Amino acid sequence: MSDAEVMTSASRFNRGLHAITELMYDLQQQLGMILKQINDYDVEDDLEEFSQINLKVIRKKKSQRGDTPWVNYIKQCTRHFIETIFSQITNRFPKFIHAVTMDGLMLKVSSFIFSFTLEQSFL
Repeated sequence: MSDAEVMTSASRFNRGLHAITELMYDLQQQLGMILKQINDYDVEDDLEEFSQINLKVIRKKKSQRGDTPWVNYIKQCTRHFIETIFSQITNRFPKFIHAVTMDGLMLKVSSFIFSFTLEQSFL
């Protein structure tokens, strides 16, 4: 493989990675806007009606659609569990993942998740 071909494939990978990064940023911005508007219950109702997405957000104490104490407790426990798992998985990641292609990056990330799953199931 010549230097020109390597540069071309690297630039294609960088463009693809940039596009994915922009897509994830846009998704994050849209979700952030939705979550900020949760007190405007129309957005929540529209999501449930048209997209069959039922948001189970942790509500403020003085919310108009307050949760019962036991539902709030379940939401808090679930949130804590998810945050702990994400923290444990990301602790396995090195500070830098060297991958030349998107498939290589996905392979490395999935191998970290797989190793975490194996360790949790056998320890």
